[in-house]
Amino acid sequence: MAKKQMAFTFTGSRQACSCGRCGAPCKVDPVPHSKATMLKKADVPKGLCVNCAVHDQLRHLYPANLILARSGPKGLVLPQLQQQFFEICQLAGTDARFEEIDWNAVIANWDLPFPTKLKSTATNPVTQ
Repeated sequence: MAKKQMAFTFTGSRQACSCGRCGAPCKVDPVPHSKATMLKKADVPKGLCVNCAVHDQLRHLYPANLILARSGPKGLVLPQLQQQFFEICQLAGTDARFEEIDWNAVIANWDLPFPTKLKSTATNPVTQ
């Protein structure tokens, strides 16, 4: 069974909405025929802002999710970690641009709940 991709919204053109997690204002700005598998822009006014979408990817990305569950998000301020995460996104296919990610916002909103809970597994011990 394929994992459902959580789309995210960007500040840009078209319909306005707010992030389903942090409430940040966003606008729908889809990429026509996008083949992104990570950080895919939404084509409807629903989803997450890019910063919350980054955290959503990190909470699903093994083994990063295990490391972050133990250490917390403070290490995400390191530019080399930010770049490595984004290189993974680029290899997987992404609609995001590196400069659109506000890593301080990712860290500041770390403890906010997500609209969907995770099931705890061997490769993901957290449910949030």
